[in-house]
Amino acid sequence: MEIYKKCLSTIKCSLAVVDRDGVILYCNSGFEQELSEEQGALVGRDIQGTPVYNTQMAGSFTEEWVYMQEMPKDFYVIHYMPFDIPLDFGLLTITPSDILIKSQNKAGSEPMIPKELQSIFELSFDGLFITDGQGRILMVNSSWEKLTGFSRDDVLGRRANDLVAEGKYTQSVAELVLKTGQTETIQLEITDGERTKQKILATGVPIFDANGKVWRVVANIRDMEMFSQINSLDRKQRFKSEESPQPHAESSVDKPEVIVKSQAMQHTMDMIARVAKTDATVLFSGETGVGKDVAAHMLHSLSDRSHRPYIQLNCAAIPGPLLESELFGYVSGAFTGAKRGGKMGLFEVAQGGTLLLDEIGELPLELQAKILRVLQNKEVFKVGSSKAKALDVRIIAATNRDLKRMVGEKQFRADLYFRLCVMNIVVPPLRERKEEIPYLISHFLKVFNNKYGRSVALDERALSLLVQNEWVGNVRELKNLVERLVIMGDSVITPEHLPLEYQWSTVKLSTSSSLRQAKDEVEYEILRQVAGIYPSTRKIAKALGVSQSTIIRKLKYYQIMGENGRRYAQTKKEEKP
Repeated sequence: MEIYKKCLSTIKCSLAVVDRDGVILYCNSGFEQELSEEQGALVGRDIQGTPVYNTQMAGSFTEEWVYMQEMPKDFYVIHYMPFDIPLDFGLLTITPSDILIKSQNKAGSEPMIPKELQSIFELSFDGLFITDGQGRILMVNSSWEKLTGFSRDDVLGRRANDLVAEGKYTQSVAELVLKTGQTETIQLEITDGERTKQKILATGVPIFDANGKVWRVVANIRDMEMFSQINSLDRKQRFKSEESPQPHAESSVDKPEVIVKSQAMQHTMDMIARVAKTDATVLFSGETGVGKDVAAHMLHSLSDRSHRPYIQLNCAAIPGPLLESELFGYVSGAFTGAKRGGKMGLFEVAQGGTLLLDEIGELPLELQAKILRVLQNKEVFKVGSSKAKALDVRIIAATNRDLKRMVGEKQFRADLYFRLCVMNIVVPPLRERKEEIPYLISHFLKVFNNKYGRSVALDERALSLLVQNEWVGNVRELKNLVERLVIMGDSVITPEHLPLEYQWSTVKLSTSSSLRQAKDEVEYEILRQVAGIYPSTRKIAKALGVSQSTIIRKLKYYQIMGENGRRYAQTKKEEKP
């Protein structure tokens, strides 16, 4: 044993030799100093009586484990490794976290100390946990404990897959990341404890060592209930103005639900949920028809102002000269034709609540300056009045235009742009969230079937074609199409019932195509898709508006269908018919 002690004393780390019962057989001076113990005071003591002890250590001196422990001086990474039989002891090392965790930026500033990292980790809104390369849980934060219902004392040092095997939750994102070596996102369910049936969205990210092996897995978890709240707004929230409804402005009555099934939309809704609890000004941007107004109303509904008015104004719907009086209101006699007694503007109507300025890119330049003053001073002047009124309204803007480019072209004020764009939330186009198309179609079918007293449904072939469509008009285009199909269609919508432009997906051309090759590619792709929809050449010809003999000849040429009606492999001949 003396030769082992001599060797161990030369090692530049804090270590101890512990037998299978947890009794310290030997420790070096570094170990004693870290525990603030005198020389020789620890030998012969049970590890349970030291600050190193953690409840997960009990009865576990026959297998390797790693965890992070808070001790009087610092946070320490504690690693135990048993020696093979016939040796009846193992090696225990304790390492201050500041040796393992360093972060220095490119400018070469002072490294962030571990306690700062620990504070950031602990205060994160998301649940966070870290495992080593074997799936052992090293750290969890308070949000993780709150979301899962488990104490960190119950899980630190244990393998994530062991917790799954014990029935604590359905699957482990850390184990999946260790298998694939890639960032993974899964949905799991808590199956034990006080948070049983809690659904969680978990994302795990691998960190690699110098040899390219997974060294750590950092995972964050979020409550899926938050997304359920986003999907199902409380429709009981209503606002009734004391005055009659304002033209071109909408209050917070019945808004459509938001379907969230794609990662792109989940990211957008996550941003909305985070920003909603603040009073920051938000700019929603995105293509026409993506649902920016719905996203804005969602933000209001998740905010502390949800019980107060929500007013929506389409800036493109009102002529410039009338827009100012609509927003700011006016006093009696402010101009010819002004209503006796004056009128409240939408800023006042929305007092305490939220005002959405939709299509804000259409605001006249002279009115932009007045909107900026409202944002800066939190007060409003009615038209014809010199008396300011204090304002407590959250301003949200939405646009499908490139405001930054408009600033460069002097079509939009730079100061207003930066004031509005405190948070810019982009609502993704429908082609980037195609997972949601079947759910949107199902939702719109239900809405319009109820509205028109129908019971129309789509068959799988028609649904498949609609999912493949590019949807230039996004959700608005899809909604309009479904309404048209419910009004005009039979009880079951098949591909034949779809407008011609929806009966095949977009054709993608090769970059090296000549004009003739491009024409052949388009013709071949259209024929291939339509032949997959209609059962006979007569119906194909009718759908494409050509003769049956032309269709038969072209199907043979492109080897889509032979004499006996059998479909060939999808290859083309070189010569044109």
